[in-house]
Amino acid sequence: KWHNYFFFKKSITFCTTLQSITISHKLGVEYEEIIKEETNIKEIFVQPAEGAPIARLDLEITPELKLEGEAREIIRAIQEGRKKANFNVEDRVTLGYRGKEEVFKNFQEIIVHEVLATTVVQGTMSDAEYSEIVDIEGQPFSFALRRV
Repeated sequence: KWHNYFFFKKSITFCTTLQSITISHKLGVEYEEIIKEETNIKEIFVQPAEGAPIARLDLEITPELKLEGEAREIIRAIQEGRKKANFNVEDRVTLGYRGKEEVFKNFQEIIVHEVLATTVVQGTMSDAEYSEIVDIEGQPFSFALRRV
């Protein structure tokens, strides 16, 4: 129940990237990497404490972290679009988009890598095989896909 309250009160989604978590007991490097990747946390700090294990999240969402979270949401939406369009997992695509230009300015390389895009077009694509408009942080984001 605590996580539902936490996300509701702080308006943090599961795609939100957090700067850090401080834990009271050292974990193995492999566990720290799993935590970072699966929870979208950039850094893990250890601050020894007596008693039961404690975890403290840094909830400050900087503009950079907000953009990174939006990039994750865009990737998720495009991956779902690929699935709805019945593209094969290995299919390379041309990606067209409108909206969230600041996200693409900062994270286009990551987005391209994750969605297997060979080309990115800002604007509409008349020859798209699939297109969709989704809501990203209260703003419309449209994307179109065409297999290469």
